[in-house]
Amino acid sequence: MTFVHLHTHSEYSFLDGACRLGELVSRAGEFSMPALALTDHGGLHGAIEFYQLARQAGIKPIIGCEVYLAPDFHLVLLAKNHAGYENLVQLVSRSHLKGLEHKPKVDKNMLACHAGGLIALSGCLAGEIPRLLLHGKYAEARGKALEYQAIFSPGNFYLELQNHGLSREIRCNRLLTELARETKIPLVATNNVHYLDHKDASIHELLVCIGNLQTVPAPNPLKPTNAEFYLKSAREMRRLFRETPQAIENTIKISAECNLELPLGSLCLPFFPLPEGVTYGDYLAFLCQQGLNRRYANLTREIRQRLERELKIIGEMKLAPYFLIVADLVAFAREKKIPVGPGRGSAGGSLVAYALGITSIDPIENQLFFERFLNPERPDLPDIDLDLCQRRRDEVFSYIHQKYGAGHVAQIGIFSTLGARGAVRDVGKALGVPQRMIDLVVTNLPHFSGKGGLEHALATLPEFKTIPVHEEPWQTLIEKAGSMEGRVRHRSVHPAGVVISRESLNKTVPLQLASGGEIVTQYGPESLEALGLLKIDLLGLRNLTIIDDTLKLVAHTRGVQLTPEQIPPGDPAAYRLLQNGETLGCFQLESSGMRSLLKKLKPTNIRDLIALLALYRPGPWDSGMVERFLKRRRGEEPVVYPHSSLEPVLTDTYGIVLFQEQVMQVANVAAGYRMGEADLLRRAVAKKSTALKGHESKFIRGCLNNGFGEGEARKIFAFLTRFAGYSFNKAHSTAYACICYQTAFLKANYPEEYFASLLSSQTGYYNLSVYVEEAKRRGIKILPPEINRSSACFTVDQGAVRVGLAIIKGVGYKSVREILKARKQGGEFTSFYDFCFRVDTRVVNRRVLKNLINSGSFDSPGLTRPQLLANTERVLRAVRAAQKTRKAGQLSLMDLGLIAEDCGIDYELDVPDYSREEKRRLERELLSISIMEHPFARYQRLMNRDKVTRSGQLTGLRTGNRVTVAGTVVSCRRQPTRNKDYMLILLLEDPFGQVEVILFPGTYQKYLYELNPEGILVRGKICFEGEQPKVIAESIRSLANLSKPGLVNDSLV
Repeated sequence: MTFVHLHTHSEYSFLDGACRLGELVSRAGEFSMPALALTDHGGLHGAIEFYQLARQAGIKPIIGCEVYLAPDFHLVLLAKNHAGYENLVQLVSRSHLKGLEHKPKVDKNMLACHAGGLIALSGCLAGEIPRLLLHGKYAEARGKALEYQAIFSPGNFYLELQNHGLSREIRCNRLLTELARETKIPLVATNNVHYLDHKDASIHELLVCIGNLQTVPAPNPLKPTNAEFYLKSAREMRRLFRETPQAIENTIKISAECNLELPLGSLCLPFFPLPEGVTYGDYLAFLCQQGLNRRYANLTREIRQRLERELKIIGEMKLAPYFLIVADLVAFAREKKIPVGPGRGSAGGSLVAYALGITSIDPIENQLFFERFLNPERPDLPDIDLDLCQRRRDEVFSYIHQKYGAGHVAQIGIFSTLGARGAVRDVGKALGVPQRMIDLVVTNLPHFSGKGGLEHALATLPEFKTIPVHEEPWQTLIEKAGSMEGRVRHRSVHPAGVVISRESLNKTVPLQLASGGEIVTQYGPESLEALGLLKIDLLGLRNLTIIDDTLKLVAHTRGVQLTPEQIPPGDPAAYRLLQNGETLGCFQLESSGMRSLLKKLKPTNIRDLIALLALYRPGPWDSGMVERFLKRRRGEEPVVYPHSSLEPVLTDTYGIVLFQEQVMQVANVAAGYRMGEADLLRRAVAKKSTALKGHESKFIRGCLNNGFGEGEARKIFAFLTRFAGYSFNKAHSTAYACICYQTAFLKANYPEEYFASLLSSQTGYYNLSVYVEEAKRRGIKILPPEINRSSACFTVDQGAVRVGLAIIKGVGYKSVREILKARKQGGEFTSFYDFCFRVDTRVVNRRVLKNLINSGSFDSPGLTRPQLLANTERVLRAVRAAQKTRKAGQLSLMDLGLIAEDCGIDYELDVPDYSREEKRRLERELLSISIMEHPFARYQRLMNRDKVTRSGQLTGLRTGNRVTVAGTVVSCRRQPTRNKDYMLILLLEDPFGQVEVILFPGTYQKYLYELNPEGILVRGKICFEGEQPKVIAESIRSLANLSKPGLVNDSLV
């Protein structure tokens, strides 16, 4: 009793299919089905993932698609073989890239051009033939059926029967059966599968309503929901189509004809242009030799042998084109002065990458290993990801398109899934839940969560103790939202990924247009990798842009020419800044925890920074590795090695296995592992995989062969497996430590330029106001926007940092470009009238003018802000009149310089100026920062109380001292406790600094609704983590509730 489903939708029929691929294949396996087709709407997004899952389950995968056929029909296409797959890919791609009516549609001409290797089914009730039959146009339907048969050839077109209990289907099936008898076109039975189980019909209905922005209709007992669109068993399908058994048998016949074999796992690198008569290997070796001559003054035997070994492995794995392609991209970026990072991931372990300029860290000097990056004992394609200047990354994308051809390059598509917050939002709207009730749940959920995150949050977060989640409408909302978590919602574009192919992509990878017009793959990164295609991540790293901008400003303001590579390595000022934890705004060093660790570790060289980045992770913290490292570094605990022979390997990390490369070294030194084998051991340890058991006996045998005793061997292996799972990639840590140091150097030595660049980036670990206050604390004056002094972004102006015009809310870069152009052409603006006369007021419109005025951009001596606003229309009328006069070729007295340019305007001057508080409000509203004073300054009277301690005074207290602190909440994070409750950690800022405040679960729950980000008063006890003071909160009050005089008394503070 076999049957094969040939019309099946997964969650890649976005917000229409409810089947997860793994569950779909598993259910087909439970039904002992020999094959299964995937036919998502209009796309092939899940095809490769489905192909792999089905193969693993022993089920024949049939790749297909339910395409949209012009003008408005559905048609099911199935790939019989590789030619059919290529044609299907081309049809799907063309429908998206050149679709009719801006929709992904194909037409019959396209079908005729790409019909080879395809089987077509006439489709559901939305198919052309069923529609004609139901409209009484039998003769026309017959003609269309024969037309389809002619397009796909006899035996490759089937009339599709479906039975979901719909009266229209039953009537249509009778007509289709008659049509099949008359035309000899075979029948095939399908179920239009959109969900897995009968009970999942409500989930599907909800998905459709979310997709169509509709509200789920109220249940109607007289008209129950049709729940027949699920994956039915062969028995169920045979019972439904017992009158047409040949339609069931034809599903087996079709599946037997579909034998698509995809060459997964085989590498297919793009062609790289070479000099005539030169091989890839020879050219790579030539470039590497040139690079080494530049990198090293003395090419030692070790360096030459290392290069030969790496080139040999690269050649054996046929990866020479890969290295040449990436090196070419980096060379282009450097030639165009586009900042490139020193390296990312494990690529820093390659001497070839260093010689080619792909990385900037010496793998020999830093004891990094090639096999950590490219292991000949595992066939994975290595990843060389590139960090580029965020602003200029698109130039590298354009270069790739130009070099390899548009048909060979695309950005990589990805899929956005519903997290807890998104699920609650979407489901709430579909259920018609009032927005305020949706917001009450959403605002208290974590920003990032996967499947099950909603349930976990409800069970553990104190915010939900006060929300009646077991009452309606919340109970239904949360239950339905939970069923949506983790489901694919829509397609998106990978922020960095690009794929480059040897052959034209349109034969192997379905393509489509993203919302921004970019051509993107329908396959995700994993599917592209399975097809053997080259994918490269070009990541925009904001800090490279900040470094580049800073160095340009330094050259402009101080005449000092520096490149990142020329930054001196051991600068005392930089290390003082690092040791004091004054690293707000420095790459990877901004969090309060990291700044605290810096103060404890007190780095003195780059090796310390490399160790710091490896230490600051959950594993080392939770395992006690960080504390052990610090105690040993300070001499408070003896440095112990598992064996004296391992001292050279572990001496820099005080006997602790901190880096993955050390795991490999220990295996090599103690057990005689080849470095490739050692990398496999590293992977087994990190994943705690079953392969680790096999390694144990091998490791011990190797140690015995090297003269170790069995007890010593077991001790070393136990040492490795206990701690090595927390080890980190040293190559990545080394590369990023370089960027950390560069940002620290620039902040310490060129603070004005650095803060101008940092603030111009407009993003960071904290919001902009935190960096503004940090600049002020370091003695840097922040100047307001000024129409004659400001540029677009923050700049250095007479030793201070000037706010840029583009920072002002509602102004925008188009308006700023117009202002700067007018200022460059005609010099400084002499008045508000002169400004309006010289700029295009269609671009710099009334709304822009209002915001420029209210931001203080026209605050130079003259009219006040309210006066300028009150007279804006008068000035604009005068400007229009003057421009009309000039256009007519007449000279006014103003043009002749005989009278003041705006003397003819009858200004209204009887307008009161803004109060100081109003100017502060406008500053916060339009600039999102406070220049006049710290945002907490309005609560300064509290700080003046004897019992409120400034953040800068906390270091003078002792552990256990009671203390009261006050400030604005800069950031907060939840942290799980051992009891699976949550504690809250706040970073509190006052005008003198910052302090971390810890709320244990009871305090968190009790004072949850006092947590006002604008300001809180905290009573608690002081504690110290090393030299870093922290406050354990006992009570909290919102400063907004303490604004009335006399409220700050002993009961509160």
